[in-house]
Amino acid sequence: MLALRECVLHFTPYGFRATWHHLLVSAGVPVWLEDDPDSLLRALDELEEARNLWLAETRAFAARRRTEKAAGHRAPRAADSWRTSWMTHSPAPEAHSNKRLIEVVAHLIEHHHIDAAPALDPRTALPWPLIWQRAIRRGPTIGGGDITRFRAEFSPAGADRRFGTFQLYVRGTALGDSTTTALYPHLSSLRSLSDAAASSGPRPPSPLFLDDTFDHLTMTLELTEEDMAFAFTTRPLAEWGNPPPWSPPPGRTLRLLVPRADVTAAWHEAEPKFERLLS
Repeated sequence: MLALRECVLHFTPYGFRATWHHLLVSAGVPVWLEDDPDSLLRALDELEEARNLWLAETRAFAARRRTEKAAGHRAPRAADSWRTSWMTHSPAPEAHSNKRLIEVVAHLIEHHHIDAAPALDPRTALPWPLIWQRAIRRGPTIGGGDITRFRAEFSPAGADRRFGTFQLYVRGTALGDSTTTALYPHLSSLRSLSDAAASSGPRPPSPLFLDDTFDHLTMTLELTEEDMAFAFTTRPLAEWGNPPPWSPPPGRTLRLLVPRADVTAAWHEAEPKFERLLS
């Protein structure tokens, strides 16, 4: 997944967030990649065919500019300014056309050539419950840390901004169930994790409790000299109801290592933002 994200960073017809969302939905990338590893290749193929079309357009533009410069026209046309930014912009990650990217790129190139960049089809793509896990930021979201290592974030919802969605990512894996919750208890839990990261010496696995939006998981925390080891599994359905779709299947335990320094850094970045929101 990280390799695909790196490719998207270098070619983003809609901007990163919406292009990323489009590829995940279009290729049918599952929660657990091993369930359909070919989905990653389908996403890459779709991105590559659109990029090849764009590269052909770029080469044609470069050839035209060489001719124009030779004729004394050193400055590019104002109509060519779109080539140095996104081809278009989707106002929300889920709002984009459901056509293949190569069709969208061809459509945008055609309209830009006649100086009439079209508005995107605003239809919402197929529901995708893993927006949180896939590192797609939302406007009011605040937090700290790197999603591929350790990140804590909160998205206010409604008039009272102290309530919303709190999420923890450990090595890119979302732990919370994304239901509405109060921020304050999670701030306290995050502080405890930071204190554990700053403590000295190893510590054997012990139960880890992270408040209401993590109740679908059974978790332990182990400390080594350098790392924090988070181990978690989903509670049986009969015991806790339906977990979020990105949770590991019941009975399957994930153990993820995070450097202590990453947890501390996430806390120092997120804590003042959370405190300002609560004040």
